[in-house]
Amino acid sequence: MSNPKLRIGMIGLDTSHCEIFTKSLNEVSNDGKVLFAFKGGSPDLAISSERINNYTKLLTENYGVELIDSIESLAEISDALLLTSVDGRIHLQQFTAAAPYKKPVFIDKPLTISYREAKEIYRISELYHTPVMSSSSLRFSDSLMEAKQNVKGRVEGTYCFGPMPLLAGIPGLFWYGIHTVEILYSLYGPGCKKVRAESNDNSFVIRSYWKDGRTAVLRGSKDHDSGFGGYIHTDTESISFHTKSDKRPYYINLLKEILTFFHTHQSPIRKEETLEVIRFIEAANESLLTKESVKL
Repeated sequence: MSNPKLRIGMIGLDTSHCEIFTKSLNEVSNDGKVLFAFKGGSPDLAISSERINNYTKLLTENYGVELIDSIESLAEISDALLLTSVDGRIHLQQFTAAAPYKKPVFIDKPLTISYREAKEIYRISELYHTPVMSSSSLRFSDSLMEAKQNVKGRVEGTYCFGPMPLLAGIPGLFWYGIHTVEILYSLYGPGCKKVRAESNDNSFVIRSYWKDGRTAVLRGSKDHDSGFGGYIHTDTESISFHTKSDKRPYYINLLKEILTFFHTHQSPIRKEETLEVIRFIEAANESLLTKESVKL
């Protein structure tokens, strides 16, 4: 027997992901459809306030999404929720409003913009038995997943790169650096003990040291996008990957994982790993300011 089609509610209509997710789900998917949305928005964040009306119009007129006037009302009538608000500063507040309804919630990157708030989201999740998942779409890139499958020996080090522009109002690397950090964590899992981050006019470099002896280097460009990629160094070979070789857009793979999560209520990413991703970025931001290594 096939799974019934899910009635999906969306929270925050101020990002391109709203259109991408709705188009993919409503036009292609047989598992779920975005039917309802809470507009949301952050008036003090330009990337939100300047786009929210256009995306709201697009979703309501092109896809027939019905606007709901509160998160609580949205959660009550939905089977599952996509929390897509572009502003990570309000994710905790919005999740707190939805959590008592016990519907599975996918929180778009970043989960939050602090480790303290990330822990609070999981505390509330456990209090209400509300399943939660958060991830960058880059974690499910075709080229990355293929590279992971091709690893035969013991991984000793990794080099990952990608764009890392900054955005006023969002702390440091939480805006775009999270994508490259998630790539690293999809390869290593949790266990980082300290990071040291540096920057120059063009880029960020983050060196990380793991409890089991592995190391990793992340490089992020501040002003251009050459895609995401890297090298996995094992004791026998080095394996490269780059998103330009992906056969499918990585958000398609992410949506498949989200739909599975909506049905099973089991996130493919462990709580400990998601929490450490946030702490890693927080520590890297601190290191950029202090110019010293920071323990996780």
